[in-house]
Amino acid sequence: MGRLSLLFFYTLGLTLILPILLPHLPLLYFAPFLVIAIYKREKTDCLWLAFLCGLFVDLLSFQMRLGFYALNYVLTIELLYYFKRHFFEDGLYTVSILTSLFSILFVVIHVSLFFMFGHGLKLTGAWVKNDLIWMPICDGIYALLVFSLPSLFLPKRQVFRRNKVILQRENK
Repeated sequence: MGRLSLLFFYTLGLTLILPILLPHLPLLYFAPFLVIAIYKREKTDCLWLAFLCGLFVDLLSFQMRLGFYALNYVLTIELLYYFKRHFFEDGLYTVSILTSLFSILFVVIHVSLFFMFGHGLKLTGAWVKNDLIWMPICDGIYALLVFSLPSLFLPKRQVFRRNKVILQRENK
């Protein structure tokens, strides 16, 4: 089983356990996983993973119709995928920063989809402060504490290659 598959099941476990422990903190639990997937997989694979994660969130939530979160996750990954060239993959804070950016894009798309599907939503200053400032910061801290820092203690994968010498010049 690949590392990304293990990371998916780790994230799935967090998605099932953390809302019980922190019920008043609605984090985007799959966001760091999808940000990491952006660096590990091609765009189409990331879109399928986003659809899968969104569908799982759809199954856990009862307030929206089935497919709403899946569409939101896919659109967010579609927009976020191009930001990967602006951040180094191996930076400690890369996952946190991109998770915060994921959260901001997710909320903007979420509100846009609300209006497109005819659901009313009152946008206030408190909403902007909470959903566009504090929650992305919380999502970034979640990504740092639960994904970036533990990855420092994991063994690095070594790639073994044969040393093939095509042409070797002798200096005499």
